[in-house]
Amino acid sequence: MTLRSQAERLPLVPLHTSGKTQRVVIAIASERAARSLSNAGADVQFLGAENAPLLSALFLVRKAPTPPSGEVRPEAQVSSFLTKGEQEECLLETTDEGWLVALPGDKSIDDYHPENAQHGHAQELIPNPQLLSPFGHTELAQSAKWLTVPHVAPEPTDEDRAALDEITPELIDQYVDRYVGLESRHSRDPANEKAVEELVNDFRRIGDGAFKISLQPFSISTNEGAKELYNVEAELAGESSEIVITSAHLDSTARDSHNNTSPAPGADDDGSGIAAVLAVAHAIKKLSANRKPKLTVRFVLFNAEEQGMKGSEVYARSQRGRDAPIVGVFQMDMIGYLEGPRRSWELHVGCSSSPDVESRSRELAEQIRSLSKKISPKLEDLQVYVDNDPASGRSDHAAFHSEGYAGCLASEDFFADPTSNQPGHPNPHYHKVTDQKVNAEYAADIARVIGAAVWTKANSTSAQV
Repeated sequence: MTLRSQAERLPLVPLHTSGKTQRVVIAIASERAARSLSNAGADVQFLGAENAPLLSALFLVRKAPTPPSGEVRPEAQVSSFLTKGEQEECLLETTDEGWLVALPGDKSIDDYHPENAQHGHAQELIPNPQLLSPFGHTELAQSAKWLTVPHVAPEPTDEDRAALDEITPELIDQYVDRYVGLESRHSRDPANEKAVEELVNDFRRIGDGAFKISLQPFSISTNEGAKELYNVEAELAGESSEIVITSAHLDSTARDSHNNTSPAPGADDDGSGIAAVLAVAHAIKKLSANRKPKLTVRFVLFNAEEQGMKGSEVYARSQRGRDAPIVGVFQMDMIGYLEGPRRSWELHVGCSSSPDVESRSRELAEQIRSLSKKISPKLEDLQVYVDNDPASGRSDHAAFHSEGYAGCLASEDFFADPTSNQPGHPNPHYHKVTDQKVNAEYAADIARVIGAAVWTKANSTSAQV
């Protein structure tokens, strides 16, 4: 009996896996389960006090990628967001990925922002019994047929191009300005609920009766107690139950916004993604009037991305729980900041814990690469990150990777490219009150390509019988 199969039979609930073939597992377990695994040859380490999972939430706070100028000292980074007392009380372990931090219920991850933190620096680790049984793991007979069935995507038609051309800078600006106008979409701000209402209204208007709109509730911990939040989903039914998702996150943050009084406009992060998803929904709805897609298309806006990516984790886990046949996730997170004349951009598909997921995600990236010059010829220097992906685990696509689904993240030129020695150009307004505008032409170019990828994927020919 393998350690994996033995763990599945014990009172143990995994929270997170990492390493090639999931060699490192963080879990909630009984003493008996821990002893059994140790006796079977596993290297078992206890983190925190007994009953700690009942009293605190566990977060992985990721280290900043090493800058071209040299090494970032981990001890300096951790002291930038945890006091000495907090390190003694809350810091459970330092790992290759970052720091495991257990926060009691009266504290929020918003209050902990490491110096030089980059996109998606914090992830809440929530119990997920399915983590040890990913799709595609043939040893456990968990493969679903639709995962391995090839899909042949058609070339965009003139009709496709005409509809996609309606994803204009003016449309992007219109949506960005409206959601920035809420001043904050922070998960603890009352305007977050207003943003959800606005998104529902937008999808109703765009869908004109063709979209099935639903809200997915979940809760987060705040200094004032638990608060209920919602993911927003709009579904356009296709001929089959297989699903293609295009997504972004609806919430925003600024380093001082956790006090519920500071603005967090979040134009680029991720107002640009919100605008892109709505614009893509507009184009695909128009195309579907004459041609029903072969696959079902979902437009999803996740909440609480800035509070540990909890919204997407809850969503992806619920989809995995019902074996939802999701063939691809196209996430857009920060696609609106452009520095200089070079219109470079990034696709992130790296998944170190599953070569199978990474391989299938890479196919999505290659599809996007083939469409980029045809749909948005002004874009250039597409960087596809696979091995040692600096955005691995750092946006909502990661939640789907953890559940065995193929997914990719499209973003602006944010991270340094180690393969070409090109520096990244992170938005200087990242997580600041000054994040108020985007380069709408650049964002529209990216959104147009992602829209083309979603539509062609939704009309791909499957060999599945």
